[in-house]
Amino acid sequence: MLNVEKNFQTWVRKITHKVFSFRNGYFEFPYQFTHPKILVNSIKAFSFMKHDAQGQSVTSNNPFFSGALYYFEIEEGLWITIFDTFCKRNIAFINKSQVPVAGYYNLSFVKFKDESGLNYSPFINNNKFMTSDWTLYPSGSEVNAYHCKNSRSLIACYTFDEKWLENNLQLSALAEQHPLNVLFKSDFGCNPIIKNPVKDAEHTIESLHEIIKNISGNPANKFLFKSKCKMMIAEFFDGLSNNLSDLNYCEQDKNLISELLAYLENNYCRKFPGIEEVASHLNTSPTKIKLLFKEWYGCGIANWFRSKQMELAAKLIKEEKMQIQDVAAKFGYSSSSKFTNAFKKHHGINPSQVN
Repeated sequence: MLNVEKNFQTWVRKITHKVFSFRNGYFEFPYQFTHPKILVNSIKAFSFMKHDAQGQSVTSNNPFFSGALYYFEIEEGLWITIFDTFCKRNIAFINKSQVPVAGYYNLSFVKFKDESGLNYSPFINNNKFMTSDWTLYPSGSEVNAYHCKNSRSLIACYTFDEKWLENNLQLSALAEQHPLNVLFKSDFGCNPIIKNPVKDAEHTIESLHEIIKNISGNPANKFLFKSKCKMMIAEFFDGLSNNLSDLNYCEQDKNLISELLAYLENNYCRKFPGIEEVASHLNTSPTKIKLLFKEWYGCGIANWFRSKQMELAAKLIKEEKMQIQDVAAKFGYSSSSKFTNAFKKHHGINPSQVN
């Protein structure tokens, strides 16, 4: 099975002195993203984390973040971990000296909220994600998650092994081009972000979170929890089986989206360049890039661009202490009043109320 203790003690010796190192504006907290047993051991190893073996949870309230990790074995070969974290500082949860455990997959869904009201978006590795995205990684992948100050994340992560996958989905009996075979035979090196095929997924993980907090010693809660977990993961795979486009997993298209995001990020400090200019820069058609972006993010490129401008504007006012008129000029607004109207439309508050 898992040689957890031997591998993990080596990890502890390497990593303990690196807790909360500071890099690129984020305090880095090391952890292991492989199997739940190693994940739990990697977190509870630190003195500021409190482990409740009976309640199957690890909790902490420290100067950098507060929250809890809950873990539960649903059935043989299938686990779930639920993270509830509030970041008091910019925090990056970083894989350090990853402990490899072959034959496992981690499938996660994130519910994210920025409680400062400024709508910052978290990102995993180099991929920004919406709260309706799923991510799928094989064990051993480096998964570095970046979260801004005053943000709260609720994450449900299913871990399953290859035996469970075959017993339940029987990929070997499916056609080669079946969506599930396309997914599991893909190059996971490009860090897939998968559009959400589960109805009311956010509500479901909130429900799972409430149940798992009081699951210890309650057979009825355990039965209900297992049932909800299996229904959610079944709906995910059923949704992908019915619609190949929900995978959003063409490497060429993903590279195009990455190039688009990089281009937009390099042009935040100007008016939106326009679809024609964007498409020309990427050597593709305006129709292609509009449809692909809409399918991936659920909104238009121009609206997304303006949203990110307003997020950056709030950060400049709050963290860099820039004057409102200077920020307005930086983003190409002809007057502070026009910038203020756009800012209030996005954030619900005036720039002068940011603190």
